[in-house]
Amino acid sequence: MTAEEIRVVLAEVAGRRGGPPHRIRSDNGPEFAAEAVRSWLEATGSGALFVAPASPWQNGYAESFHSKLRDEFLNREDFESEAQAHSLGTLWKGSTIPNARTVRWPTGPRPNTPLN
Repeated sequence: MTAEEIRVVLAEVAGRRGGPPHRIRSDNGPEFAAEAVRSWLEATGSGALFVAPASPWQNGYAESFHSKLRDEFLNREDFESEAQAHSLGTLWKGSTIPNARTVRWPTGPRPNTPLN
């Protein structure tokens, strides 16, 4: 995503929630450090809390989510299209089963599930 796309998404979310957040926590990626996003944050009275480089503990929720997404979904699937990845991602996200390896996908068991 570009900085302008992020600014638009932030503005849409702020509109739906009745106002901007007090702070936005993000990494130091160029899209969040860009002038478009910084200007929007300043204009709305929000601020940015940047995670220091090599300090993942400063953003534990996102780091935990990214780790689970990678381990339980991305590293276990081969996608034939973007649409399939989106559909399977929606199923993964909505799964309430604690052990994701037991999830049955529409085409049967997940292909990379270990056999017990």
